Order: sequence, then C-alpha cells, then structure tokens
Amino acid sequence: MKVEHVPRIDGLYWLLLVLSGVFGTNAADFFSDVLGLGHAGALAVLLLCCACVRVAARGGGGRHPAGFWLPVALVRAAGASAADVLHDLRWSVLLAALMCVTVFAWSPRQGRPGAPHGAGDGLWWWTMFVASAAASALADAVAAGLDLGFFHAGLVLAALAALLLLLVRGRRPLRPGVFWLTILALQAAAGAAGDACAQRVLGLELSTFAFGVGFGLVLTALRILADGDLPPSRPRA
Repeated sequence: MKVEHVPRIDGLYWLLLVLSGVFGTNAADFFSDVLGLGHAGALAVLLLCCACVRVAARGGGGRHPAGFWLPVALVRAAGASAADVLHDLRWSVLLAALMCVTVFAWSPRQGRPGAPHGAGDGLWWWTMFVASAAASALADAVAAGLDLGFFHAGLVLAALAALLLLLVRGRRPLRPGVFWLTILALQAAAGAAGDACAQRVLGLELSTFAFGVGFGLVLTALRILADGDLPPSRPRA
C-alpha cells in the first residue's frame, strides 16, 4: 500500500472506521446468506477481493482514499466471516488469544521511526483482520451472552468506544495496546449496529446497500474535497 493512501488519525479516521465496520458486517452476512456462499466461502471471496483491491491500489498512481478504506471495509467483512467460521467450529475462544499475541507483536515497533500504527504494512492488515474477527465475536457475546440484543449491545459497546476515544484524544504516539483496543471497541459497536439495522430496521439486503452507498459517498466527497491528495508532511495514522 502506498504511504499516500494512509490517512492520519483524527475524527474522520474514526468515523470512517465505524462506517466501514457497519458496511463490512452487513457485507459478510450478505455474501454468506444472500449469495449462499456460507461462512467459509464468504471468507475466501472477501479475502480475494481485498487482495485484488490492494494490488490495484499499489499499481494506481492516484491518492484516492478508497485505496485505504475499501480494503479496510473488506478486511472487516472477512474478519466477521472468520469469526463465524470459528464459531461454527467452536473455536471462538482462540480469537482472544490470537488478538493478544498479535498486539504483542507490535511492542517492538513502539517508537520505531517510520512504523506508525496505521502504516498499512502486512502486520497492520493482519492485526486489523484479527481485531475485526474478535470484534464480531465480542458483539455476538454481548448481544447473546448478556441477552441484550444487538441494539442494546451496540449502545453498550458504543459507550465503551466513546470512553476510549476520550482517553486517547490528542495523545501521540498511541501505545499499540490502546490503539488496537480502541479499534476493537469501535468495530464491535459498529458490528452490533449493523446487525441491529439488518435485523430490525432495513433488512440485510437494504442495510448492506444503504451503508455501502453511504460509505462510498463519503469516500467520493473526500476525493472531491482533497482532490485525492494527502500532503507528505502530514502525520500518518
């Protein structure tokens, strides 16, 4: 991924993370249930789509924000499908251990020049994938395990995410554990919101379409406003 595709961490970064999380959650269920691919099939197709988009972004000469955020949404969807696969195998407990080991791998990178948390390298994308899978499992656990339903689970997780955002606001650099814990909480809240919207408000097909269009419109607006350019001097996410 070209470095110019990587945004800085600010309010817009977190907003797009939420939008990509809701859309990705719905997209995973759409591929699995509506298209009839099943959880494993949806995981394979979404990972392939993500790889294709990343290759296209590497080969493109532009600086369109979709070069970063579309793969994020696809990784979020793939993570949700991976969580479903592990749930089917009764291996969901492995996600917590995998998340801890993956975040621990970031520790030697703390303070290393040129390797910020959003650098978009292979370890970053792997960690986002693991965090996405863990977020889906967390949303399901809060909704079903605590018998709250996805709507109320989304409110609880959103409150946790808001608290973490207040704690990390203005802090640079963010410690890896804090950064990924915030990602986890936001993605879990987004996942619960996506499931609640799909089940109780719009239905899966319309919810996937609506959030996909909304996500695309925000990326288009960013392209128009910034003309696809991110100055090299700006701090990276």
